[in-house]
Amino acid sequence: MGIYDRAYMDDRPERLREMRRLPAAALLLTLVQGAIWIVWHYGFNNGRLDVLAMMGQHFNVQPGALHIYTFFSAVLSHIDMMHLGINLVFLWVVGEELERIYGAGNFIILYLVAGAASLLAVFALDANGGYVMGASGAIAALITVAVLFTGLDRHVSIFGQARGPLWALILFYAAADIAIGFQAGRLLLPLGHLAGVAVGFIFWTLDLRIFASPGRERSGMISRLRAWWARRNTEPSEEIPIEVVPVRRKKKKERGLVFVAATDPEESQRVDTLLSKISLGGLHSLTTEERAFLDNASKHYRRKP
Repeated sequence: MGIYDRAYMDDRPERLREMRRLPAAALLLTLVQGAIWIVWHYGFNNGRLDVLAMMGQHFNVQPGALHIYTFFSAVLSHIDMMHLGINLVFLWVVGEELERIYGAGNFIILYLVAGAASLLAVFALDANGGYVMGASGAIAALITVAVLFTGLDRHVSIFGQARGPLWALILFYAAADIAIGFQAGRLLLPLGHLAGVAVGFIFWTLDLRIFASPGRERSGMISRLRAWWARRNTEPSEEIPIEVVPVRRKKKKERGLVFVAATDPEESQRVDTLLSKISLGGLHSLTTEERAFLDNASKHYRRKP
């Protein structure tokens, strides 16, 4: 990885407009989960269609009718209004920025996979406890990734009306999660949500993005697979020997041979580390000192003889 492998200094207006755009995935997930909650509570029944029975079969994980797809559809399903409301609040408080970093496709995949893993864990721990549904495991994964990106001390905005440290919001969410489990008489529910924490940690650590993130076209498994396939099918060109000669440059006061200094290994290693950090968290994840270091390194790499 080199200094030009990331367009980290690209501040084009179109990219800024894209970053400020309303997050489509968070909006879509909100609308879908709200619609499913409405159907649970206001669905109609007649002689030909039993809506509640249909919802229980397709949007709930139950022992008598196990299907792989229900572990994903049940992530979007809530019956309790408090359960839905808390999950949607944290979907926007934590998830809005993560969607801008990862992109809508990667965000939805993380949300559904983490939620499904959590429901699988809940089902394994408490299969006979009643309905198994909800996005708490998905929210736990989003919170985990946010902590890994920014740390616990970062202040987050709550719909632009209030700000608070991320650790305080996590404590509130954990308390609400336990309260919901206690209210339902199922104290093992919060333990199952730890599977969502594990999925978020693995997703961030191994960088399991499927699609390229906004402004980082080389990220994502599909982009890396395409690059690998292109290299695999490229015919090797004939090697041409290149003679390395010293650079001759004129100076104001003296003339002579001036050699371009070799790259400092420690500087190059730190550049790679910071570029990886930008690839995952964007330019805003850098400190002021780190940005100044990259600016100086960029000038050094761009210097021509």
